[in-house]
Amino acid sequence: PFYQRPYSWDFVFSNVVVSAIFIGVGLRYLYMHQKMLNRDKSALLANLSALQARIKPHFLFNTMNSIASLIQVAPEDAEKMVEDLSELLRASLQDNVVETPFKEEWWLCQRYLEIEQIRLGKRLTWSNDFSSLDETLLIPHLSLQPIIENAIYHGIQPNPDGGYLHISGRSSVDGTVTIEVENSQNKHYQGTRENKGNRMAINNIRHRIQQLYGEGASLELQDLGDRYRVILCYKTRNRGDQ
Repeated sequence: PFYQRPYSWDFVFSNVVVSAIFIGVGLRYLYMHQKMLNRDKSALLANLSALQARIKPHFLFNTMNSIASLIQVAPEDAEKMVEDLSELLRASLQDNVVETPFKEEWWLCQRYLEIEQIRLGKRLTWSNDFSSLDETLLIPHLSLQPIIENAIYHGIQPNPDGGYLHISGRSSVDGTVTIEVENSQNKHYQGTRENKGNRMAINNIRHRIQQLYGEGASLELQDLGDRYRVILCYKTRNRGDQ
């Protein structure tokens, strides 16, 4: 007859214990791995928030002075400037907003441009072309406005005759986004772009895009004589990777 080996509860128990140990080690590893990922993500968010917090509108005091001077002579313009300034300040005070759809970022930039249009009048001419850009793609929050601000502050405002500003963008099927901000400049009236504040703003934006999108992201500056161009280029991440 077939010999049936006696069932050993000690054998079963030892296997259960060993299995429980392996499962426990595995779960512990997954827990620590997820904890490390969360910690790295929190550190990245904190670092990006710190960098973003340094980018404040340089035009705040000029805008407030313009509002004060317009209250009596052009109250509607003063009221419009207050509304646009409020939107910009609200956006700059938002916490933990790292990326935003381009169309929302551009909406804020338009608020800034309308303020400067009232302040500079006919001295400022600007245009934009985003016909080749998917405006639903993400862009670092408050990264385009400082570039536009620098273009006006250093290239157009110092020139008594003013100048033009053109903002354009394009995107490719692989998610690569390229934004160009070009302004006219007159060498006789050109503001210096090498001051500490400008370098800090540019370096902050460069650090933010590289932390978000890797070392392949770039912020290129081109002095073309009568024109100055800033090119922001990065490859967006998959939405599932955020």
